[in-house]
Amino acid sequence: MTDLRFTSTETKLIASLLNYDNISIIWDVNAFYFNTANATFKLECYDTQPEGSDNRFDEVFFCRFCKLNKL
Repeated sequence: MTDLRFTSTETKLIASLLNYDNISIIWDVNAFYFNTANATFKLECYDTQPEGSDNRFDEVFFCRFCKLNKL
C-alpha cells in the first residue's frame, strides 16, 4: 500500500509557514500557493486509484507540499 501521508520534509515545510508574518494565499484549481517575501510554497491536491482496486471510480485524494524555486 502506498503511504500518502506527508513526508517529514513536507511536515517541516508546513511548520515553517508559522514563522512568516505576511503570507498571501492564492487558490488555483487543484492547489494553494502561500507567497511570502522570501519563498512560495505549494499545497497541491492529487487523486489516484488505490492499489488493488478494480473499480475505475475508486479514488484516493491526497496532498503534497513543496517549496518552489524562485526565478
